[in-house]
Amino acid sequence: MTQPSWKISRRTCLQGLGVSLALPLLDGMVHGDQKARQRPRRMCSVYFPFGVAMPKDGSPDRQWGWFPTGIGADYQLTNPLQPLASLRKQVTILGGLSHPKGRSMGGHDTGDTFLTGARLSGSSFANTVSIDQYAAAFVGGPDPVSVVDPFE
Repeated sequence: MTQPSWKISRRTCLQGLGVSLALPLLDGMVHGDQKARQRPRRMCSVYFPFGVAMPKDGSPDRQWGWFPTGIGADYQLTNPLQPLASLRKQVTILGGLSHPKGRSMGGHDTGDTFLTGARLSGSSFANTVSIDQYAAAFVGGPDPVSVVDPFE
């Protein structure tokens, strides 16, 4: 006696389940290398309106300074930067940057323009493209949102 066409054997059911469980793994194997190459690049800009600790080299407090010691690929992270240790080879830390007019003004006054360097004096104030927007346009990528502004 033959089985009705809508019934399947236990063996066929188990084989189908095995294949369906393996399908997500196959997708990961096929596209894994491609996904790794398309990993988005990120940029984080941090503004300190009143500066950061910058003990001089040789000072006993140097390990508590914000900027790493050394330059180039051989830099050493200071204590405040230790949370970035696992990302060290993927992180670039820039220092010594300041707004040209910011030193003669209060730190709060330069917050709006710390990434643009726009002039702050007079009624002709006009902000311009910021360095993070420029970097996002230059690098490009698969992200639908290239720049996140928490104040908009």
